[in-house]
Amino acid sequence: FTVETSFEDVDQHFVATGLRVGSFDLNVSAGNIVDGTVSFMGRAMERRPDQTSLLRSVAYTPLDATVNEVMNATVNVGDLSKDGTVLSTGIQTIKLKGDASLREQKAVGHKYAVGIGVGRFKLTGSFSAYFETGELFDDFISHKTVKLSWFFQDIDSTRYDVSLPAIKLTSDPISPKGIDQDVMEEIDWEAQRDPATECMIQFDRFSSLRAPTAF
Repeated sequence: FTVETSFEDVDQHFVATGLRVGSFDLNVSAGNIVDGTVSFMGRAMERRPDQTSLLRSVAYTPLDATVNEVMNATVNVGDLSKDGTVLSTGIQTIKLKGDASLREQKAVGHKYAVGIGVGRFKLTGSFSAYFETGELFDDFISHKTVKLSWFFQDIDSTRYDVSLPAIKLTSDPISPKGIDQDVMEEIDWEAQRDPATECMIQFDRFSSLRAPTAF
């Protein structure tokens, strides 16, 4: 990727080149907007000496921001399913984090990195469930490989299905935090490559043909 940051009142433009996505995270928490972050590692950040924008030149076509509604965890998230069956217990949060283990490739005689190396991809996460049954704890104790899935869908029926086809539950502490507090299962997990789908995570996007809703 190439990313440009512009200070238009003084005509100063900074261009970051050779960017790769190094990590990302996604947070779904009851009562909140679904949010996340994306981190990059790149070759260099340089100021345009001629005080002109690179990405607004003739060679590039700027893309406008989308008009889709912001997703929230109240009405835009479907039920969390395990192995194809909706969990009977309530879920308070879902979090996931991917890391591509990027590294700078430096070389003698070069001010900036000559490349960005890609390492092994690691996908981890957690979800917080109200303690109602022993099902999830049994999966943790037996080291069972499970599949988790859920979906996002906005008011215009634009939908994203998220599938984690093969994960291991790495911790599941069950302990009351105090009086007048719910007992929760704060479950951590780590994904592995699923031999059937040949992936750790899968996003399926279904675009709607409906006109965007005006707000």
